[in-house]
This record gives sequence, C-alpha cells and structure tokens, in this order.
Amino acid sequence: MKQSSEGKAQRRFPYGIGSSAVWQLDAARKLTLFVVDASMPLYNVVIGELRFFATTDQVMAYVERLEAAPDEPARRPTWTWVFETGFEKSVDGSPNKRWRLQEA
Repeated sequence: MKQSSEGKAQRRFPYGIGSSAVWQLDAARKLTLFVVDASMPLYNVVIGELRFFATTDQVMAYVERLEAAPDEPARRPTWTWVFETGFEKSVDGSPNKRWRLQEA
C-alpha cells in the first residue's frame, strides 16, 4: 500500500501548452497527459490505445475508477469534449470559439 500512496503523491499535472506528464497507475498501466488548453485546463489523456480529452477533475475521477478496478480494461469515458469553431455556420467562423462538453 505504501508504494501506491507514494506513486499518487508524485502525480503532477502538466501546466503549459506542449508539456506532458506520465503517471504509472500500476505495473501494467501508464497514463500520459498532454496539455491541450492551459486556460481550462484541458488534457489529451492517453492510456494504451485509448485517447480522450478531460479536465483535471475528470482525469482524477477516471484514475480513481481505474484504480478501484485494476483487473478491468480501460474504457472510453462517457463524455466528449468538442471544439466549436463556428465554421459550419460562417466562412469566418465564430469569434467566440470554445470547448463544449458532450455527455453520452
């Protein structure tokens, strides 16, 4: 148990565009975080072949679920982040581009 809590203490989120962090969740699973939008912050989360966007709170909740069921495979979360540009409505796009959360 001590080893697990030490691993959790060392987990840090990357903070600037282009930065990344790697978390070793257990002997078989490694999660990599890449900063997509530092203002939210929003991360590109990679675990094995699975990739998705998540906020800090979503990453922590996802990791807690993985650690609670270490024998279960990582699954895609129920949310999806979409970047709304407005180009579907205008050639110039929207002046207020933003990230929008879609729940499944």
